[in-house]
Amino acid sequence: MEAAIKIETCLSCGEQIEVVPGYVKWCEHCLDQIQERKSEESPKHWMTKIFDWLGRKNGEQLLQSVLSHQSEKPGMTYKTGMAYVVATLIHITSLLLLVTAVYCLTIVNESGAAIFAGVILLAIAWLARPRVQKLEKDEKVYTANELPELFELMNQVRLALGSPKIDGVVINGDYNASIGYFGWRNRVILRIGSSLWSVLDHEERIALLGHEIGHLVNGDLNRSGYIGTALFTIYTWISVLIPERTTVYDTGLLDHMEEMNPVGLGPLNWISQQFQRLVAFLPKIIFLTLLYLLYQNMQRAEYYADQLAVSVAGNAAVVRLLNKLEYWETFLYSMRKTVIANGKIHFLTELKEQFAIMPAKEKLRIQKISELEKARADETHPPTTYRLKYIKSRKLQKPLIQVDAAHMKRIDLEVAVYHEEAANELVELYRYYWYS
Repeated sequence: MEAAIKIETCLSCGEQIEVVPGYVKWCEHCLDQIQERKSEESPKHWMTKIFDWLGRKNGEQLLQSVLSHQSEKPGMTYKTGMAYVVATLIHITSLLLLVTAVYCLTIVNESGAAIFAGVILLAIAWLARPRVQKLEKDEKVYTANELPELFELMNQVRLALGSPKIDGVVINGDYNASIGYFGWRNRVILRIGSSLWSVLDHEERIALLGHEIGHLVNGDLNRSGYIGTALFTIYTWISVLIPERTTVYDTGLLDHMEEMNPVGLGPLNWISQQFQRLVAFLPKIIFLTLLYLLYQNMQRAEYYADQLAVSVAGNAAVVRLLNKLEYWETFLYSMRKTVIANGKIHFLTELKEQFAIMPAKEKLRIQKISELEKARADETHPPTTYRLKYIKSRKLQKPLIQVDAAHMKRIDLEVAVYHEEAANELVELYRYYWYS
């Protein structure tokens, strides 16, 4: 049941506003207090300012471009060509380090200096070796033998979109979903977050699968073997050189790369960190250059994945999905409430309840915040408001896949235990960090 709405006066503009107890009090007229203000706003790094400017410049241009075309599958451009050149230089660097190390240890090994240099270069070559994305050790991959009903639905989607087969599914507790190639065998693994899946209706779940599987056919070079491996390799170099930084290989990359660990920041620690920053500067520049060269390709790939999702699930389902993806605060609130309740609340039940009772004004607040978001050149996704404009501009079409309620019910029964386990693990993880 929705909480009783009160009427108050906005202190900034004097207009009458609705106030829902338990939710953020904000003004829909002047947008005052639309989100919590940080008490100490840290100054932006110069790289962040550059990527903000590049994002604003290119993001709107790209949106107008995709709005004027029906098919948005990324193609080869001079920037993607340059991306291949940069990726090649990264791979060559890894190879040259290894060759030089072997040369020092086998050919010019008469002097101690050559042997020492060879050992050091061999260690660096090992750290700089080409990397591929790997699953976490605690991630269990489920196959069609264990999830036949879910794989049947995924096969319907992938056959409709013409994508390669999916090798496995990982079910975690995240409020997200993703797909990618893992390991040297390039296994296609789909990650499904139980928190997100549990709050989606049947059409939205098909839209989610359509978008993720669409990444297998949309020309996203970020996920391809050659450039994807180079990106992951150079990012690994940075995380090795600057281990104090948070290493999140997803979105908002530049923000994470600029985070510092303030614990124990004595003079020697500070000098060490400054040296690490200096050494990591060149690979960071290379990484960001490659990311910028891929910017249009990655963003176009997201638009095209959305278009493919529309083809299998319909415009309305994709719009609802994108809106729900913005409800992060509700997800976190449900998580905190579950942890504080200490076992008296079931997380997924609480999450679905919070979604069910969310008042219209709270949904409007989240929508307004989303509309204020600007494109950034180090983001892999366009702002949600851009994606919504794109989806709403597409012609309405009959979904290729019609919802089979009986099939969806069988899927729910099949994955219920796995979703429960994933949600419980997430709660315990959150509890650990909450009380630590």
